[in-house]
Amino acid sequence: MNIFRKITGDLLRYLKYEYGTDPVLDQERFEPATWVFPIEKQIGTLRKYFPNIEMDGNYFKSKISTAPRKNFVKIVLPKISFLGKKYKVDDPYADIGILMEKACELIDTQREGKFTHYRKGQLGRDRIRCTRDAVVKRKRIEEKIPGDALILDVDLGNIFAGWTPRLARESIFKSHNYMALFALDIALIILINPRRFQQNTDLSVDSVAEEYLSTDRGWVTNLFFYFRGGKLEFGYRWNRRAYFDCGAAIALLNRND
Repeated sequence: MNIFRKITGDLLRYLKYEYGTDPVLDQERFEPATWVFPIEKQIGTLRKYFPNIEMDGNYFKSKISTAPRKNFVKIVLPKISFLGKKYKVDDPYADIGILMEKACELIDTQREGKFTHYRKGQLGRDRIRCTRDAVVKRKRIEEKIPGDALILDVDLGNIFAGWTPRLARESIFKSHNYMALFALDIALIILINPRRFQQNTDLSVDSVAEEYLSTDRGWVTNLFFYFRGGKLEFGYRWNRRAYFDCGAAIALLNRND
């Protein structure tokens, strides 16, 4: 890395962000080269798990016709509002843990048990709170787009690799171009694209769209996915600690979003 650029970048962070003095480490773990399936295959897999999902033809045609932005991949995701209706959850953001448990059950079945869900039974309202910025951005986008699904340009950790989750969250929220992804989104991306997280060297992925309560630390942790010991794992980590092998997941927003 160019030393002058690093010093300049560090100085700008110190001045701009509350957590700007948090360390930012050089990235040493990366994603697999070709983990994303073609969008048509992703849609087929999505329909397998959610047969009644409705997709707007014009919206999907316009999204599929454009290539993802550099360093991003194109992903199909069900709307959180759709999942709330499917599972009869009146407030899917307050009770996002219910939806998360359903997604984890699907992953566990797909991976034939090679998945450890460390937060099972610990995803209630008392343990997860969605951040206001993430909810406002997501609701606005979902309300504008017809149908039950979204196609998004996504980065699963590379841009914010080596950042502390709390600094990544602050940076994402101050950017009009980025939207933080929920742990639920990450789970469904993995479900639809299971080539992600197949080896220990895969980049781990933070969710900074919500905060998680550690019973011994307080509201200072976040949920994340990682691969260890030959299996996918889902747990939480301290949001003020930087790791060279982990970064926050984001979607890239268009000017009109």
